[in-house]
Amino acid sequence: MQISAQLQNRIHAHISLKPQSRFIGVAGPSGAGKSTLFRALAGVEKNAKVVTPWAAQKIGIVFQQPMLFPHTDVRGNLALAQRHASANAMSIEACLRGCCCEHLIDKSIHSLSGGEAQRIAIVRALVNGPDVLLLDESLSAIDTFTRRKIYQFLNNLCVSGQLTCFVVSHDLDDLALFSDELVYIDQGRVELCGPTRDVLAQVFDKEAVMTPSSVLEGVKFASRGNASEQLTNASLSEYPMGSSIERVRVAGYEIFVSEESLSYSSQNDGDEVPVRFAVKACDVSIDTNIADFGSASTISILNALPCTISSIEPVMRSTNASDGAANQAHNNLRTAYSAKVLLKLNVIGSRQTLYARISCISLTRLNLDVGMQVIARFKLP
Repeated sequence: MQISAQLQNRIHAHISLKPQSRFIGVAGPSGAGKSTLFRALAGVEKNAKVVTPWAAQKIGIVFQQPMLFPHTDVRGNLALAQRHASANAMSIEACLRGCCCEHLIDKSIHSLSGGEAQRIAIVRALVNGPDVLLLDESLSAIDTFTRRKIYQFLNNLCVSGQLTCFVVSHDLDDLALFSDELVYIDQGRVELCGPTRDVLAQVFDKEAVMTPSSVLEGVKFASRGNASEQLTNASLSEYPMGSSIERVRVAGYEIFVSEESLSYSSQNDGDEVPVRFAVKACDVSIDTNIADFGSASTISILNALPCTISSIEPVMRSTNASDGAANQAHNNLRTAYSAKVLLKLNVIGSRQTLYARISCISLTRLNLDVGMQVIARFKLP
């Protein structure tokens, strides 16, 4: 799938995506040209030269500001969108349910909070039946739990072939969980584009993210384990787990993940369902006792993966931008390192990676080095 958009002095973007990619994340610093790209793709920028594979298809776009019609209520806004809906448009009820806002149907526009208005704006776009939906920071005012439920709903539509979705967001965890491919834009140009995992690693390096997240892929078990599938020689039934905790197998190892943290990458009717979840570097601890991998009875962190340290990098300390140019030379002389280091870990038996942010004291105390085999233990995502 080839996409290009050119607008003099504003955007010069060429994007090459795999034909099967249906949920595409778009990231980049503020002012990079992401919104201009979306406006061009939606046909709002009349002077832009645009080439897309969906010339004959219906495009929907939702901006960060919902721009709902104030002269009518929520029901009226949706009814107006339904007037010119395509033949394959979803029902208002299904869209409201998918965007977690069935209770807002009879509210006035003025009574909606920022997050509620954003949800209704997305519902209005879906009710119109677009083939391609562009979301420009359209879920920024919505809490994480609800936001990810909506992303999962949209992702399901993409997986089923009903929709192609492009999403601009500054939340890299959200994009990592749901995107088939990731596009990184800077100064009006596409700097990075490709599989989400590969691009994400480059983005973390490019933006010097102090606490990056890794995205692990695995399969969720549809049913609780039997005697042969045990954790630390104890039946899973002995643990006071609620229905919101799921068992996921990653690189052959069993991991516990909260249900709301999972992204379902595809629909599967079998016993094993492909999923993704994010693990923040600050939630990963390093254990050098690799001979005692299965023993976790004395600590609260149960999740563990055997890894090899592939790199150790100092973490830069954020500096005060208000110091001014007069202090720039002084700031350059004193290297702005923090008391932390960032470890990149390769999960043994797979191509997956983890990040761990630990103190320099722990680095020295454990005598950690590149190439060393360790156990990465992390909290319930």
